[in-house]
Amino acid sequence: MKNYISNHKTGLITVGTIMLCIILFVIWGKSPRKYAVDYDKIDTDSQYIIVEYIGSTVAQMQIVEGTEDENKFVRIKSDFHDTLSDSVVFSRNLYIYYGKFCGKTTDETGTYHNFKAYDWDIIYPIKRGATLFRYSSEYLCNFDFIR
Repeated sequence: MKNYISNHKTGLITVGTIMLCIILFVIWGKSPRKYAVDYDKIDTDSQYIIVEYIGSTVAQMQIVEGTEDENKFVRIKSDFHDTLSDSVVFSRNLYIYYGKFCGKTTDETGTYHNFKAYDWDIIYPIKRGATLFRYSSEYLCNFDFIR
C-alpha cells in the first residue's frame, strides 16, 4: 500500500509538471510581440507602401497605397526575418513597409516593383484564419510567427 501511494504521488507530480509546462507555453505563445497600428497613425514622414497579400505565395503582394503606377505588384527586400504564419498572411490583412523603391523586376510571372524595407507594421484590426486559440486583433503574438 505504501508503494502504491508513493507511485501515485510521483504520477501526480509528473502530470502536474506537464500541465504547468503546457500552461506556460500557451501564455508565452499568446503574449504580444508586435502591436497593430491604426491607419491614421502611420508614420507619413518616411516613404512607405501599404500592401496586401493576394496570392497563394507570400511573393504575390499588391500595393494598396504608396504608388501612382498602374502596376501594383511588389516584392519586398529586407534584412529582417519576421515570417508570419499562413493564418495571418492569407487573411486579407494590410501591411505597412517603410523604405524606398529600388527599381522593377520582370520575370516569367510578371513585372514587380522592388521595395527595400527597413521596418514594417500591420494595420489594425488583425484578422486570422481558423486557429486553435482565440487571439487579440490588436497585436501579433509569438504563435503568429514562424521560427
